[in-house]
Amino acid sequence: MASYCKGETEPRTTDLVKIARAMRVSLEWLAAGEGPMQENLPISANSAAESPAFNRDALADVIEVVEEWLRRNGRTLPPSKKAEVFTELYEMAIEDSEPRSARTNLRVVERILRLVS
Repeated sequence: MASYCKGETEPRTTDLVKIARAMRVSLEWLAAGEGPMQENLPISANSAAESPAFNRDALADVIEVVEEWLRRNGRTLPPSKKAEVFTELYEMAIEDSEPRSARTNLRVVERILRLVS
């Protein structure tokens, strides 16, 4: 953690996710300093029931697939762009009534990554 704070190294994406969860801050804010620091929390129990459940497995799968593709293709993305890609791919994965793994949508993932990197 000290090396991150001193600017000597950059945290891995998986570490950013862990830090964001532990500190209860937005991943986009933590990675890029953009957007609200904290996500809007539901105001009432009813609004919490209406919002879709967070799917940790889907997010972890998206992060893993993106990182593998970047490493395999020798490409990098700035943290702000990674946060955008993660957000879009996660939302795509959970849009369906039966959430699909990012691995099952590899062609879509690869097309998006080629466009942004």
